[in-house]
Amino acid sequence: MSKKIIFAIFSTVLIVTSCSTYNSSGNGVGIFNPNNRISVENNWELVPGDTPITYTIDISTSEGRQKLYKLTLAEAQNLAVNEAAQKFGAVTIVQPVFTQLQKGKRKVLRITVSGFPAYYKNAGYFQKQTQHR
Repeated sequence: MSKKIIFAIFSTVLIVTSCSTYNSSGNGVGIFNPNNRISVENNWELVPGDTPITYTIDISTSEGRQKLYKLTLAEAQNLAVNEAAQKFGAVTIVQPVFTQLQKGKRKVLRITVSGFPAYYKNAGYFQKQTQHR
């Protein structure tokens, strides 16, 4: 008897999953189709700035101590690039060069990133605001 119950449940699941219907009216309202792809073309161009920048995170400040607490070197480098870009209103830092002070192999005491801030060109609200003289 248990084999009949298991067969009935399996048959029901098989029938339900194979009889799914999709809306073919073309309006797409309320129907998710994973085969549809949205492609967006843009003219954004990442342009590095002319002036190099330098940004440092150091444990001598309480804020720096909290940021660098238990970070690996790679994580500290990533944090320095992200914070430098945010500070200078850039998207990222191009050609970053890192200098660091470590205690042992694991503890990062200071991380400095130098490079060029990069901005989007032709990106509307992402574009860097410049003053004309």
